[in-house]
Amino acid sequence: MKLLKPILAGVLGLAFASAASAQTKIYISGAPAFRQVFNTAIGNVLAGTGTIQTSFVGPNILTANQVTWTGGTISGTAVTIKVSYIGSTGGIQAVASGAGGFTVKFLPDSVSGAGPGQLDPTATGNANEAHIPDFTLQDEWQASTPFNGTNNVTGSSVTYANLQADVVGIAPYRFVASASAPAGLNNITPLQAQSLWLNGSLPLSFFTGNSSDENVNVYATGRDIASGLRTILLSETGLGAATTIQQYQINTGATTQVNAIVPYTTGSGYSTATVTILGNGGAGYTSAPTVVFSGGGGSGATATANLTGGAVTSVTVNAGGSGYTSAPTVTLVGGGGIGAAYTSHIGSGAVTSVTVRPGSGATATANIVGGKVTSYTVTAPGTGYATTPIATISGDGVGATATVIVGGAAVTSSVLFASATTNSIVTPVGDGGYPSFTNLLNGLVATSSTANGYFVTGLADADAQAAIAGGAHEVAWNGNTLGTLGTTGPGLTSSPALSEGKYTYWSYIIVGYRSSIAGIQAAVKNAIGNQVKNHDATVLLNDVNVSRNAPDGTAVNSGGNIY
Repeated sequence: MKLLKPILAGVLGLAFASAASAQTKIYISGAPAFRQVFNTAIGNVLAGTGTIQTSFVGPNILTANQVTWTGGTISGTAVTIKVSYIGSTGGIQAVASGAGGFTVKFLPDSVSGAGPGQLDPTATGNANEAHIPDFTLQDEWQASTPFNGTNNVTGSSVTYANLQADVVGIAPYRFVASASAPAGLNNITPLQAQSLWLNGSLPLSFFTGNSSDENVNVYATGRDIASGLRTILLSETGLGAATTIQQYQINTGATTQVNAIVPYTTGSGYSTATVTILGNGGAGYTSAPTVVFSGGGGSGATATANLTGGAVTSVTVNAGGSGYTSAPTVTLVGGGGIGAAYTSHIGSGAVTSVTVRPGSGATATANIVGGKVTSYTVTAPGTGYATTPIATISGDGVGATATVIVGGAAVTSSVLFASATTNSIVTPVGDGGYPSFTNLLNGLVATSSTANGYFVTGLADADAQAAIAGGAHEVAWNGNTLGTLGTTGPGLTSSPALSEGKYTYWSYIIVGYRSSIAGIQAAVKNAIGNQVKNHDATVLLNDVNVSRNAPDGTAVNSGGNIY
């Protein structure tokens, strides 16, 4: 992958709302698989155009599904850019439905700052700014989704606009199998994939050819219908994007330790780097964050966070509230720090206490090649981690970020996904999937066994790398693997197998928009799209010698890329 340019970090805690009100707002939605690519590109486009302020949900801006940038200009116009990655299919639905149609929830202007304590605007009950996106980021063609033409998939007849599509890059994918899966589960063919996702499970002997594996199951798992990743998997395997499938949810015991740390961005300029795995009290707090209780069926609970040395060391319950039937979620908002994680406890319908989530003792070192942090070595896994901790990297370089993979859990059971409503579409039992990568990752890195079977799914390359680092292993697609990106020449971002047509499990990165887009909205779309196309795409169009046409899953064509 090409070296990611540093994103200009926002100055937190400034008068964000007043700055945003003086600027033209641009709203973007789409596939979370592209958040690193597009968050990088937006930062690069805005860099040097003003004093950029950012707000986002999560430990760093590149992994955030909701981000706001304000203070910059594009084409001479001051802009506030808001992104909310709800899924490729969901983004298409929102843009194509138009005014009065399906809206997406973005961070409101009242929110400033960053960190995992930030309130997710897409969660029920949290503050949000609902808006139709100006354009969306797709890893599937609109024709592969239900939101195409006139239909009644949402219970009423809706006519969706025919979106224009700018192809700006290529997104590669990999198949992976769960941790501890046997070596024989190392390849999947189109016919095997079709049988697996139509039935939900197959005997392991279908993959190994060994009669002794007839009583061990391999289960299909994966994302829900809001994800373009699911569309690409069904299209590539020949099942067809609209096919009703069967997928299993993986149930596990508690996680206990840090299995691996994976580079999310490698940064630059490092000769030394120190890795700090934050305790669940977090770090860097300059003022006490606000304690917010949500869910649980009750109301009225209040509490105060207590700081020691920049960490939230305890939370004091001021009022227990009433009517709680389950422990509400605790969110710590603001305060300038990151990483605090707490759990509430109830009694007689009231919140009685709030305690730090367990986990301590994990350590790691950073490995540097050519000024980049290219990998991490876990030197001590720690114990007792109930949630994923955050790793920070300090040193004489800039831009390195990492994803922590926790494990130590074991698969306890698997069950078909329950009937669910996603994007206003009701899916039958089995046809659902994970709404995000996090819980799917936890299931893939859990230790499985012959008694509970093994699991196979398809993932975007970056997510596949995280799963593999945590113990899962790659499964070849029809005898071929993607290989390592960046091996075809200096600075190139493709793999030899993909660039020459041997490996076909990939899709285009597409910017979808209405033909009526104009003015500053069109200028922002073009600026970001060109930045991705020429610099920041996972795989650049110019680095491959093949192409494929719409709809998804069509044959790969030889010759230069036609887009």
